[in-house]
Amino acid sequence: MGIYYPTYRLVAAMMAIAILAAFWLFLRSTAIGLWIRCVAQSPTLAKASGVPVERVYLIIVVLSAAFAALAGVLVAPMTTISYQMGLSVLGPAFIVVVVGGLGSLGGAVAAAVIMGVARGVFSVFLPPTYAEVCAIALFLPFLYFRPNGIFRGRA
Repeated sequence: MGIYYPTYRLVAAMMAIAILAAFWLFLRSTAIGLWIRCVAQSPTLAKASGVPVERVYLIIVVLSAAFAALAGVLVAPMTTISYQMGLSVLGPAFIVVVVGGLGSLGGAVAAAVIMGVARGVFSVFLPPTYAEVCAIALFLPFLYFRPNGIFRGRA
């Protein structure tokens, strides 16, 4: 029988929002989250302050791998599973991170919402390839007028 597609997309989106909120709370309210933010700002100063920088790097790599695996699990029922299944979202994800600001989680979320809405609206009126190009071209003014990101994230 299989998964009913619109229901699964809604459940996957709700899970992604919950995971994002939990990660934001983790970064803001735990000692490890404070360490991660300190190391992102200045690894040298964090090490001088007693933060175990190598352990923080290990935690970041483990969290990144866990989030990548979770994203694969959430996306797999909606697409064909192959070793290249993430390549279609790699370009737009890079653009979202750059436009949102390299150090700004909120900016990346705002840019992702703008990208998703733009892709949806343009796909109603244009063929899929043109819709993708127009959604990406929508970010060119952001890159010109706000090169540090939507919310001026610190790099």
